[in-house]
Amino acid sequence: MAFIQKLTDYIIKNYDLTNDSLIVIFPNKRAALTLRKELEKRIKRNIWLPQILSIQEVMSSWSGLELMDNVDVIYELIKIMNNNVDISTRKNLFALASQIIKDFDEIDQYAVDAEKIFKYLKDIKEIESWSPDDSELSKTESAYLNFFNSLFSYYTKLRSVLLNDKSAYYGMMTRKLHELSDVELHDAVGNNKIIFAGFNAMTNTEENIIVRLVESGKAVLFWDLDKYYFEDELQEAGLFARQFFSKHQNLKPKTIEDNFSNETKHINIISVAGSAIQANALQLQLCEEQQSQKNLTNEVVVLSDETLLIPILNSIPENYKDINVTMGYPYSETFLNQFIQLIFPFQKRLGNNESKIYFWSLKRLLETEMIKIIFSNEDLELLTKCINKFLKESTYYLTINELEEQLGQCRILDFIKIITNKWQDPDKCLNSFKSLLRFINENIIKSGNAFVINQINVALRIFNKIEKLIRKYKILVQIDDIEMLYKQTASEMSIKFKNKD
Repeated sequence: MAFIQKLTDYIIKNYDLTNDSLIVIFPNKRAALTLRKELEKRIKRNIWLPQILSIQEVMSSWSGLELMDNVDVIYELIKIMNNNVDISTRKNLFALASQIIKDFDEIDQYAVDAEKIFKYLKDIKEIESWSPDDSELSKTESAYLNFFNSLFSYYTKLRSVLLNDKSAYYGMMTRKLHELSDVELHDAVGNNKIIFAGFNAMTNTEENIIVRLVESGKAVLFWDLDKYYFEDELQEAGLFARQFFSKHQNLKPKTIEDNFSNETKHINIISVAGSAIQANALQLQLCEEQQSQKNLTNEVVVLSDETLLIPILNSIPENYKDINVTMGYPYSETFLNQFIQLIFPFQKRLGNNESKIYFWSLKRLLETEMIKIIFSNEDLELLTKCINKFLKESTYYLTINELEEQLGQCRILDFIKIITNKWQDPDKCLNSFKSLLRFINENIIKSGNAFVINQINVALRIFNKIEKLIRKYKILVQIDDIEMLYKQTASEMSIKFKNKD
């Protein structure tokens, strides 16, 4: 039986959904929709549907703190650090602050004594800087030690700033709840009945909060365990659960299934030469199952590489209509993202004299896959002729006027003018990207390519988010920061799939 079905059985048997205020908490949001559908399918009377939340959402609710966007936290730290760091370091301040925030978050999630760990770190750096000739430290070495000596101060000041604003990074939330007394924790949770479901890993603070609630009878911890993984100490998949129950021997798992050993399995191994050909192999397998008239209701396709999602979706026969895609396609793998990331180094090569364009950088941009999507075959033929001409002439630098002589007034020239418009400040950089995205959208919207349109929408959301940051932290955001902000945000974004109306 699938885990969500087991959880639904447990909820129906043990809770009165006409009266009980129940919260089901998952590690993330992915399982929420499936549980909701299963409850609706199984229960045919009027009930109060349980609240189904992620662990981050419930920690935010119980702590009374709003989860702050990671980039905002970084810039709040930069505001604190700005007057205390060496000028030579400020160019890389965003990257430095980003790493410090990761360390702060980990310190809080594992309930480490921050003052002690930063003191140990400072002492280690002083020992590393010590010299037997007893010579004075250089200015750089003094600044280096001063930075490590300031880390605990940064930590306490940042926490104070965020708490005053009733916001936090995730580790702060869990640490705040971890440090509450049992009475205070129960007051924060309220009169709700709670199920923690599907957890296979926890940080120290999460574990402390969950165990205290379970031991007090306020909550139930519902595991997805199978004897094959749990009881065999050689199986790494069961390591966390074994360690958990070894540490908390008064807690027992609600159910331990034996599906892996008992259920009948049919295993076919299909050898293919490369990962992309796996999509073709799946298509053949589905066609064979279709011909044998198998009823595919609980089939799952698990991808080892999320970039295979599009080839796999394209390989599924059209008569398979009820498909639930539980993952989005990573925006970082799209042609649009790859194209945008090439624009940053291209702009740096423009230098201060934008009339001189480095031909080889421009050529690389104009030969990306995104260009083939934006322009018609006629436009691409004109572009190819233009590039070949400059290649024959061994051109290194060219001007807009020289491009205009070859291309005339056309869409490609308009496109080149947008990407070669030199950025003088963060605002001009963002305006240039927005103009670029509007141009792309206007040129592909008639094709109805929903996947590319979704990429454009994601990119616009990224640049709108960066624009808000610039307005909020205008003095702190440098033009070089935009590339890092874009890359960091792009790595977190995905393209959602929706059913056609």
